[in-house]
Amino acid sequence: MHVPAAQRTRQNPLQTTPRTSASGKTAASPRHESRTPPTYSASALADRAGNHLVEVLAGRRPLHQIRQWLSRPVASLLATLVRSGSLLHDRTRLSSVHACLTSSTTVEACLVVDEVERHRALTIRLEQQRMSWCCTLLALV
Repeated sequence: MHVPAAQRTRQNPLQTTPRTSASGKTAASPRHESRTPPTYSASALADRAGNHLVEVLAGRRPLHQIRQWLSRPVASLLATLVRSGSLLHDRTRLSSVHACLTSSTTVEACLVVDEVERHRALTIRLEQQRMSWCCTLLALV
């Protein structure tokens, strides 16, 4: 079935969804704060966000596709890098992800990026804002 573009909803790849019980009702949240996000591990969040960022930096994905999940400073930095030309080789890929949940709403990660002739590090900070995750810090070393 074809859905008109105006009726399609955009899904946040970093968006969390409430847990549901077997009966289909939303589970009650515990009294204490959990150290893990509701549906994704810190590494899974960092891997997904990192892949999208690498695709933008390599010129394989337009920035506007991920703009809503970036803070203004990160979006401005990426826009500047994209305007100056692709910063990474088009065959660049993520090699490994090292993530740490620093609080229940913050993930910090270092991602190893494999280019054709060298390896680089990409550090990111993801913060949960409302019900989605937002990249608030980005550094490419």
